[in-house]
Amino acid sequence: MEARKMERKSYLGDKSLRSTASRDLGVGDKSLRSTASRDLGVGDEKKVKCGQVERKWTVDLVSGCTDLEATTTTTIVKMSSTTTTTTKSDQQPSLDSDSLTCSSAGSAGDSQLPSQPVMHTKQNEFMQINADPVVIQEGISQLTVNCTFTTDLKAEVATVMMMGLYRIRDQAPNYGKQEVAIVTRQKANDDVVGNLSVVRKFNVSGQYFLSISVKNPASKDAGIYKCSLIGSDTSKEPFIAAVTIPVAMFGDSFPLLPSIQAPLPDKKSNDGIMSDKPADFSKPLEEINSQLHALKSAVETVTQNVSALEKFRQNVENRLTNMKLLMFLEIVDTKTNYYISIFDFSHVKVAQATCELFGGYLAEIDSLEEFELVVNFFLGVFDQSGEDPSLPSDVTEGVLIGGTDEEDEGQWRTRFSPKNLPYIVWSSDSPSKDTSKNCLVMRKNAEWKMTDQPCQNPKSPTKFVCEVPNKK
Repeated sequence: MEARKMERKSYLGDKSLRSTASRDLGVGDKSLRSTASRDLGVGDEKKVKCGQVERKWTVDLVSGCTDLEATTTTTIVKMSSTTTTTTKSDQQPSLDSDSLTCSSAGSAGDSQLPSQPVMHTKQNEFMQINADPVVIQEGISQLTVNCTFTTDLKAEVATVMMMGLYRIRDQAPNYGKQEVAIVTRQKANDDVVGNLSVVRKFNVSGQYFLSISVKNPASKDAGIYKCSLIGSDTSKEPFIAAVTIPVAMFGDSFPLLPSIQAPLPDKKSNDGIMSDKPADFSKPLEEINSQLHALKSAVETVTQNVSALEKFRQNVENRLTNMKLLMFLEIVDTKTNYYISIFDFSHVKVAQATCELFGGYLAEIDSLEEFELVVNFFLGVFDQSGEDPSLPSDVTEGVLIGGTDEEDEGQWRTRFSPKNLPYIVWSSDSPSKDTSKNCLVMRKNAEWKMTDQPCQNPKSPTKFVCEVPNKK
């Protein structure tokens, strides 16, 4: 590798800064090549890009210088407390080994505020997060943070439940960890809230993407941005991945939570490039895995109980169906099924309870159409001579339906709803003035018209009819 000693001079008002640094510019076995008349300004469409102007910073930043011809990159640049200025020069940018700042030899440019840096990226084998810029200026910048996960990167990730973007600060305002945005199957639409715009993609061609854009950010928007993913692998075991990137506010003096930055540069490798050392999340992950296993066990137990209850329900339903076949004759309508009892009723409460057992109630005649339907049903069961080949009783006097005036004599209401009976077809001698007759019966010898009868009449050969709404 070729070692170079670079000299640079920067003028800021009446003050000057002169620094001399020497370091290897090589990355791996490739070295940065010098090209004349290159614009080192960030964002210019030239071959070389180099960092940004910084003033009196006390924060660690992730930056880099790139030679696009050599396709090599030096990635970790630590900003010193002194002022550095990016200038136009015909010299190749170098790394100052003392201050670890991005610098270049030649004449200094004019003093100015930091220009917008290029997009900075942190990633692990599962996920990628990038921020633009990594240093924001209150009220005049626009902060963009992107979080990406692609299933093609790791085949063992079978299911993704959620991906979230969080901001972490170690001092006010907004101390601690805050949720910025999440993307799930149910929450995958873009939205805008105030100065925050969110773009979401959930499993679009195998990609999970979450992007936020903050217009005119404030100091509360600085901090460690953490992209987290929760899912399961092909063995249905919990899968959790996370990656972080720091974003600073220009002029802030607080450290960006160095204890929880993972991965962050913390030591120098043999080739002169700072290496990444991930934080140890093994203990909290073990606790989360333990809780997830316990939850999984509880879900399996509940599933088994639900399955047992479903079998019990099906067994009860089958028995009720068999009982229904023994106790009733059925007529099926499009909306309602009617069941007429094979045996006589002894008390209206017994009849009502029997109907409720099968999911219905004593029939309520609401219209002429329904009245004619029920009458035709009765005519098919009971012949005109009084003989009944379908029922045990040879003769029936009538069929009990769900009408009563027990609460208010003469005011007939439905027993189940309750509501005023909208349709009554009285026989010629009904209703009577007998206050003991509080139930409504459709009488056979009166062409199935209605009459009032006692609600308890064990000696009378009277059936009852149930109305069961059709659930299909």
